[in-house]
Amino acid sequence: MPHSTILSKFTSSKFTPPLIMIFSLFLFCAFTDISLQVFTDKEKIIDQNWWKRYVQKNSFNYRDTEHQIDKQPGVFRILILGDSQTVGQGIENLEDTWPKKLETLLNTNLPEKRFEIINSAFQGWNTDTQLYELFENGFLFNPDLVLLGFYLNDTPIPTNFDCSDADKDILKPITQYLPFSKQSQLINFLNFRLNRLKEKFKIKKTYSDCLNKRYESRGWEMEKVFLDTMVKGIRAKGSHLMTAIIPTFYKLGENYPFQNIHSKIGAWFKKNETPTIDLWKESFYGMEASQLIISPKDRHLNKKAAKIIAETLYKKLEPLKKLNHLERYQKALNLEDLISDSSWVKKLDENFANLNRFDQKVTYNTSDNNNKENLSVWKKQNKIYFLHSHFGNNSSNLKQTQQTELNINGNLIKNEFLFYNQNPNTPNLWNSLTIKNNGNSLLKIGVVNQQNQK
Repeated sequence: MPHSTILSKFTSSKFTPPLIMIFSLFLFCAFTDISLQVFTDKEKIIDQNWWKRYVQKNSFNYRDTEHQIDKQPGVFRILILGDSQTVGQGIENLEDTWPKKLETLLNTNLPEKRFEIINSAFQGWNTDTQLYELFENGFLFNPDLVLLGFYLNDTPIPTNFDCSDADKDILKPITQYLPFSKQSQLINFLNFRLNRLKEKFKIKKTYSDCLNKRYESRGWEMEKVFLDTMVKGIRAKGSHLMTAIIPTFYKLGENYPFQNIHSKIGAWFKKNETPTIDLWKESFYGMEASQLIISPKDRHLNKKAAKIIAETLYKKLEPLKKLNHLERYQKALNLEDLISDSSWVKKLDENFANLNRFDQKVTYNTSDNNNKENLSVWKKQNKIYFLHSHFGNNSSNLKQTQQTELNINGNLIKNEFLFYNQNPNTPNLWNSLTIKNNGNSLLKIGVVNQQNQK
């Protein structure tokens, strides 16, 4: 049969239009997929190959250089706790992660390195695992400051939590029969957009829906237990704590969907007297989120965002650079005092250049607009004593005293608080923390009876 006859029968067949349509659709999809691969930015894939290629771990399995357990004299040591946002997932160079950038800024223009940052953060960790690492290894480094990089999803997910925001493979009924469908950018793009469409029509839960619900669940109650243990443990070691709340990089302006979470976290740390920086408010408010993340499908912060975090934290901690004798007295002051840039702190630092100045008691007026306070410092038998006295507003009635005892090298020996209620001369509550010779802490709490015995 001539070719022309065969062609004529084929083109006149009732199956021809559907076959042509299917073939045309196939060509269109193939062309579109190739175009997406050629003309769009290639999605950065953070997989095991990426970690092997770009991330080196030290002997403690930290993404950091090696650090000696014993701290060098004159060095202010900062231990970082956090998750993948603090590790620098997706950031190739260690020097571009925010902990290392912060360390560089703190040591800039100093004659020698005075600030050492140890980054113990780990990808996938929540507050419970960060707390475990702090007690397992972190305290071995005797940090002066523990800096918690708190990301919003670090809270635990309680059992039977019934909210899932995971994307579904909506096209699977079709793509399971197609070769190379998993490698197709077109199919991945369509799946991504279809999931967003389902969220728009409230058919699927969003990430913000589930994260906000987690903070209304037992997950937040569990989180507060972990944080409370962290705060008390750090204080029992005589160290300072500061928290940086890292936002979710999504709609960072007035429509930011996690404002209630930030308020809840900030209020808890304020109640527990922990200096806190809300990076959404202080660094990223109103910025374009897409410029701060690894990719649309990977919302880990990129090196631009890391730089902004480091610069924000540096502005907060910069006053520490002006204090040349921190190691001798910093365990007797709270962090807010140390970073206040107050004239009395600078004068105290100058006096510690010669400890003989404290053979006689030296008193500083530490009052501010809201509180009447003073601090007395003296030396006796190679120990330095600090007495903080807190009075009522515009009153001479004593409300609280804190006496701190340090050895000549600045190590904490004892911290004792007395609280006054009705009688300004007789305390009614008391607690003390004593550091034993083996490094363990002994905490005592009680009331003061009428005979003034504790």
